[in-house]
Amino acid sequence: MMIVTDASPTYVVSLVILGDSGVGKTALMKQFVSGEFSPEGISTVGVEYGTRTVSIHEKTLQLRISDTAGQERFKAISLQYYRRAAGVLLVYDVTRRAGFEGLDAWVDKIRDAACANVTIMAVGNKKDLEGQRVVSYDEGKAFADRKDILFLETSASDAFSAEDAFMNLTIAICDKIDRQLLRNESHGITVLKSAAKTRADSIHDLRVKDIFQKKREGPCC
Repeated sequence: MMIVTDASPTYVVSLVILGDSGVGKTALMKQFVSGEFSPEGISTVGVEYGTRTVSIHEKTLQLRISDTAGQERFKAISLQYYRRAAGVLLVYDVTRRAGFEGLDAWVDKIRDAACANVTIMAVGNKKDLEGQRVVSYDEGKAFADRKDILFLETSASDAFSAEDAFMNLTIAICDKIDRQLLRNESHGITVLKSAAKTRADSIHDLRVKDIFQKKREGPCC
């Protein structure tokens, strides 16, 4: 379960939102970060940022979200952000087929540039515009299954679906932290001192238990 918290974070997690211009990236981020919905009229220029601290799986994480511009001239800037991201929300508009058909290239670029264990989620946004839909849920799900990435449909006007997108992505990232697949800034993770101490104490405890067990077993007489 994910909850908002005022506790000091033990991890800083870098997330990036990618996708073509006008698909609703900024609206999704603002809905998640501040619970506000503002229909997008002006495209992001360069990169916008948002942060939110959450608790999940007994971890307190500060999510640092980079909302990148979708225009072609800004894609070199976007590369610098997803190169060191733990998670990527790859957003498309279910009412525009061209953006959906460009997802293959996005996933390939992310996997070429980002860390090997980056978590990617395809997000079909604007599901509330059902009468204008041209990309079905099944098409989106089939694409995600084929590329072995997460999938969800959202509406930036609905706080619950925006929450679900970030929550599911963060849960998957937490699982990789637990398995030590994400460990440092090159993986999009900054481990703060309290978390590092807890991890070191756990390793020390395991070693002490192992030594104690060997002493108890001792040599056979």
